[in-house]
Amino acid sequence: MGSLLVNGLSGTEGRLSSLWDSLKNLKLTFHCKPQRWSVAGQKPVRMDAPGTIRNPFAFASQPIIRVYGDSGGVLYVGDNTITIHSIDQYVDLNCETHNAYNAGGFCNQTILSEDFPELAPGSTRIAWTGGISYVEVTPRWWTL
Repeated sequence: MGSLLVNGLSGTEGRLSSLWDSLKNLKLTFHCKPQRWSVAGQKPVRMDAPGTIRNPFAFASQPIIRVYGDSGGVLYVGDNTITIHSIDQYVDLNCETHNAYNAGGFCNQTILSEDFPELAPGSTRIAWTGGISYVEVTPRWWTL
């Protein structure tokens, strides 16, 4: 049996050449996150008392909220209510990954919430009750 010739190539080279020819017209679609992150939005903002935080950009951000305390409490971020059943020094609420954790590992079983909050454009009220001492919010603001 003779060898296959494609574009003057034989064997494996011919199959690779044919594969390349079929890929030349391949359409690729990429789903990218085009965000440009604000430097100021990567710095934690400490809140010793309930108050507001202002998102200066046109897009809602998904912050990391570090809650300090010595027992449980309730955190209010905008219209979201997050019940924290126990706090061992602190718990981080990562609103992008929908996880609660601290240095000891995941704490998802210690919180109760409908959803993780976002910081909408403009002002968002942040308040708390119970054994929460203070809160640090890393807003993670972004724009296009």
